[in-house]
Amino acid sequence: MIEEKCESVNSNVRSLLTQEAMEFLLKLHRQFETEMRDLHELVKQNDEEQKGFLPNTKSVRETNWTVKPVRADLQDRRVMVRHSAFDKERLRSSLQMGARVFAADFMSDQFITYNQRMTSHANVNEEIKRNSNMVNVYPTSFVMIPRQWNMKEENVIVDGMEMSAGLFDFGLYLFHNTVPLLQKKSAPYFGLTGITTYHEARFWNSVFTFAEREMKLLEGTVKASVLLGSNSIYQAEEMLYELRNHCAGLHFETNKKENITDAARYLIKVGHKRNTHVICDDSSKGCDKRETNTLEQFELETVSVVEGFDGTCVSDIHTIEMINAIYNHYMPEPNQIWKKRHDCITLMETANELTV
Repeated sequence: MIEEKCESVNSNVRSLLTQEAMEFLLKLHRQFETEMRDLHELVKQNDEEQKGFLPNTKSVRETNWTVKPVRADLQDRRVMVRHSAFDKERLRSSLQMGARVFAADFMSDQFITYNQRMTSHANVNEEIKRNSNMVNVYPTSFVMIPRQWNMKEENVIVDGMEMSAGLFDFGLYLFHNTVPLLQKKSAPYFGLTGITTYHEARFWNSVFTFAEREMKLLEGTVKASVLLGSNSIYQAEEMLYELRNHCAGLHFETNKKENITDAARYLIKVGHKRNTHVICDDSSKGCDKRETNTLEQFELETVSVVEGFDGTCVSDIHTIEMINAIYNHYMPEPNQIWKKRHDCITLMETANELTV
């Protein structure tokens, strides 16, 4: 049994919570509720015991494998714009500014009300449907960043338990948007944040596989990028391996006011080694405030593309034109996965630490 505790939602939001959608969410919860309890213990143990590269997964880092390629509309991510979808006017403005991808960030919605979060879902669904027959418009693809798997959606109760917020966001988006996305020659794409272990990547891969079977989709239809900070990169290669059938690359969440770091170089090396994208992501720091000096940002973005990033993710739409111009100059091809890094990596791995 699934119960929605919130009583007052507008009709547009209510239309998403159909009987069929609720049944899909119910299946997700019942399939993975036990696994999530076990995962909590694994992640806790990892936080307490492991601070560097894992010796037991050395074979994953040393053997030859690559992730499956993404669709054409996700090959070019030179500029992504990422922010909440709650403000419909801001959302629509972002879709018209020339970014290759729009990422609807539901993690940034975690402190707003349930009704407002559901409005974000409805806004994204409306825009995807509105653009479902316009294949050659910007952005060429949508990405959804759900809340973390270990967060709770207290307004949705399944079998007497609060549902995982991550599964709720993922399931509702997948159920309602897959068909219109496929119509525009795209697919459901996600960004996974808060992941610190390859066990969590394995969990999400199982979720994707189960959901694809339930919705009768081909394996690998769902794609996901992993969003990592400097302190959670030691298992990046293992995460890619677990998600290799559903992988869309890595995002390095950083403050671009810092110079390029060894952590950034390491992620570029790992991602390109496995034939997938690595995106420099400063969106959570920027908001809409134009705090960075234009010349300074120009220099930082130039360094990013020269170092090997395949794109950049921002929240300030006023920077899109400039970043597009920089990437167009230094990266005329859709991406630069062909650019492999080998410098200093052996020494860094031997020392089992990175300069961050």
